[in-house]
Amino acid sequence: MDKSGNSTAWSTTPFNQAEERYSMYALKAYGLPRIYWHGMLRGREF
Repeated sequence: MDKSGNSTAWSTTPFNQAEERYSMYALKAYGLPRIYWHGMLRGREF
């Protein structure tokens, strides 16, 4: 925050997160469960 109380933070992603995107859906529906069930539960580190 600056002295007047306004936030000057930058977005960490180069695209608008308010829009629905198929790539984000695919990551959530297919990628993250695979990482969780086949990676994290088996003790693998990424």
